[in-house]
Amino acid sequence: MKKIVLEWTFYHYWHIGSGTGDDVSVDLSVLKDDYGLPVIPGKTIKGLFRDAYELMARHPDFSGIDTDEMFGHGGRDTDGKEKSATLRFYSAGLPEDIRKYLLTDFSQNKDIIQNMYRTTSTTSLDEGGIAKDHTLRKKEVTIQMKLISHIDAEENINMEHLKIAAGLVKFAGSGRNRGLGRLDITVKAEEK
Repeated sequence: MKKIVLEWTFYHYWHIGSGTGDDVSVDLSVLKDDYGLPVIPGKTIKGLFRDAYELMARHPDFSGIDTDEMFGHGGRDTDGKEKSATLRFYSAGLPEDIRKYLLTDFSQNKDIIQNMYRTTSTTSLDEGGIAKDHTLRKKEVTIQMKLISHIDAEENINMEHLKIAAGLVKFAGSGRNRGLGRLDITVKAEEK
């Protein structure tokens, strides 16, 4: 297996959440780890890359891409064994040096962690531009930052295809049509 490191650079606020709020002041909270640090689940990353590869597979230059083999489909092979994907995606989080710094003196750095998040508000307007009753929604968002994740891949993975797929992922999370979650993913390094 080959370990491929990905660097996620967010250029604007972003929201990847569970679909629920964490208190009365926020309707939608950001997903966080046990320490309150932002995280992108591996399952979400897998979905973003699967969409990119499926888009590529529609183009004649990439007709040999087999997304079911790469990402799995839950079926069984001819021997009745469950087919596993050739790619395994791991959650993205803060780079290890920053994470270690923040958690070394957690009580001292709690304010830094809390300042990684903002609250945005939206409401629905009627035809006259007046806010409709009961439509105010508050969403927690994460500030611009870099995250790191990795993929375990078969040795024969086409690295050029992976870089193209990473380049096709330009937004992540909710609110993408409203400017949230703009990003670049860089295939940073591969390790043995």
